[in-house]
Amino acid sequence: MIADGGMIATKPYVASANYIKKMSDYCTGCHYNPTVKYGERACPFNSVDWELHTRHRRKSGRNPPIGMVYCTWDRIAEGERNRILRQARVYKEKLEEL
Repeated sequence: MIADGGMIATKPYVASANYIKKMSDYCTGCHYNPTVKYGERACPFNSVDWELHTRHRRKSGRNPPIGMVYCTWDRIAEGERNRILRQARVYKEKLEEL
């Protein structure tokens, strides 16, 4: 689907900042705050992770381990989801400028 030619064996390797912070030391000394989803200091991994999942929901939502992500997403208020997706667009636009 994403990097594996269309087949998902387990789940795609995408993660929120919280997971990255728990599993590594990459967040140490970082400008961004891993607990913030939008705003100037929001960690890009938070919003971009959600944007990727929402963009691929039709295809990946049927996979049980990934499908649980959408249960969480659906419980987030619509206004909050929109702010998160807007933040992802900001980061994606910045990457396109590079």
